[in-house]
Amino acid sequence: MTTKEGNSSQEEIPREYQRTSLNKTVKVRHKNEQFSTLLKDVSLGGVCLNWPVEQNEDDQLTVFFSTDLYFEGSVRWCQSFESHYEIGVQFPDLDQIAAIYFGEYIEQLEENGSDLLAK
Repeated sequence: MTTKEGNSSQEEIPREYQRTSLNKTVKVRHKNEQFSTLLKDVSLGGVCLNWPVEQNEDDQLTVFFSTDLYFEGSVRWCQSFESHYEIGVQFPDLDQIAAIYFGEYIEQLEENGSDLLAK
């Protein structure tokens, strides 16, 4: 991995799932409130979201990709930026059938973009 300083001595840790960058809006439910936020990327393991406030590890969220496709997830990390936070949300309870369906959905997102996302 090359760092911002150009140092390539650090090794990149391999990811379990390939990420798809989207930068599209999705609906999220957190503590009985529902709102829209930016979905930066998605994989079978979870998502990266822009977030307005700091989140604690293990906080629970529901991410809505469409009316009938949504997943419960747990916050795994939170990183601060100048105007927002980014959080990593893991979907720990995907069963095999849901993972297959979600994988096909991610492929469609790659091909068709945000037309498939909840509005």
